[in-house]
This record gives sequence, C-alpha cells and structure tokens, in this order.
Amino acid sequence: MLADKPTAPEQDDYREELFGRFFGSLPENFKPCDIHAQVRAAFDFAYSAHYGVFRKCGDKIPYITHPVAVALIVANEIGLGVSSVVAALLHDVVEDCQDISRDDIQAAFGENIARIVEGLTKITNVYNAEQNAQSE
Repeated sequence: MLADKPTAPEQDDYREELFGRFFGSLPENFKPCDIHAQVRAAFDFAYSAHYGVFRKCGDKIPYITHPVAVALIVANEIGLGVSSVVAALLHDVVEDCQDISRDDIQAAFGENIARIVEGLTKITNVYNAEQNAQSE
C-alpha cells in the first residue's frame, strides 16, 4: 500500500496550488462536498505516488501535471463524471509505481475505479505496442 512520502514545505504549497487550480477548473457539478472529497483523495493518492517524478521533456515539470491534464480533459472536454475523473487521476499509478497494485486502488477507491484504471492501462499497453511495431 502507498505510504505517505515526506514532502518539503514547497511541495506542500505546490500540491495545494495545483489542486486549487485543478479543482477550480472542473465543472460546477463537481463542487458538492462528497465529490470534492473523492476527487481530493484521488489527487492526493496520485500526487504521493508520483512525488519526485518529472516529465521526460527535461524541463523538471512534475509528472502529476499529466494525470491532472488528462482529468481536466475527461471532465471539461469529454464531459464524463466523477468516476472517470478519479480514474484519470490514477491512470498511471499502477503502471508506473511498482509499490502500488490494482488491489491498492480497489481498497482505496472501490472495484469500479480499479476496473476503469485497469482498462486504461490495457489500452495504453495496446497503443504502445502498436507504436513500437510502427517504429520498427
């Protein structure tokens, strides 16, 4: 199970600023307290899982910006609901973080979210396999 990783005060500030900007960009139907709590839990889980990991572009951009951007697309451009946004935040956690399993996602967020995350991982693996075949 994911253990809380220590964060520097600057990281805590960054976490809060990023969540504030992210949550503020979600549609109004995400604003009730119970939905806020679900989204916040997924954000915090993903943030802790990806803590210290940066995007491969070389600009020292924290990796968490990718799942946040995906979640915003899911909510704002595609118009999907809370479960999809939660799964979007978590979509790379199992694949990229060896200490986190599907069972951890299920325990924290339920079977439905775990299934969605698992499906997204399978889609990513198919897409990557096709890309590799085209590259060769």
